[in-house]
Amino acid sequence: DAPKVYCGDGKCDITESCSSCNSDCGKCKEDILKQIKENIVWVKYEVTGKNADGSYFEKSDSGSGVIYSIEDSKIKIFTNRHVVDCGFSDMGCFQRLSEKITIRTQDGNLHITSGLSFAPHNLDIAILEINTEIFKPLAVYRNYNPKIGDKVIAIGYPTYGVERVLEFSIAEGKINQIKNLLMDDGFGFESIESNAYINFGSSGGGLFDGKGNLLGIITW
Repeated sequence: DAPKVYCGDGKCDITESCSSCNSDCGKCKEDILKQIKENIVWVKYEVTGKNADGSYFEKSDSGSGVIYSIEDSKIKIFTNRHVVDCGFSDMGCFQRLSEKITIRTQDGNLHITSGLSFAPHNLDIAILEINTEIFKPLAVYRNYNPKIGDKVIAIGYPTYGVERVLEFSIAEGKINQIKNLLMDDGFGFESIESNAYINFGSSGGGLFDGKGNLLGIITW
């Protein structure tokens, strides 16, 4: 038998293949990260159109997304609106001629989105839909009660520092602040600030607690 290591008060025992426990000793850290990773997708947005002077343009951008709902063959994904809407980002688009959103799931398959909707109040959130019978991850649970000082895990696909190369990135940290913010129409929402390091391309990825529950979508 593999030697066992005991975590905390001994409620969780782990083998060499699982070297550390999470904060409540309920699951191995490696198991939690594996579960989270299954729900992270890469998002690519492509748009063609015309500029104000009539010239033609082709633009593309990429970011991350989080699978949060699975119903039969339909999978719904959270991302940032600025990742998939050129009119909501610095990319800009005077006149759109065509748009295409491609999703890469963790099984390596590429999917063209079958649905797209945006959150109300101009929040930086979009919901994408894909249809697949092949990829069946577990839907994520959400944590609606984060606290300052709680451990967090930020996951996405930031740029690697080499042109056209992305990196699957996992960054750990703690919640620094929880702010109550308002949109300019008076709609209120909660913003979580953490010291988990994120970079461009992580937009739309997930911020999770130490147990693998979804806290929010990475932006700003």
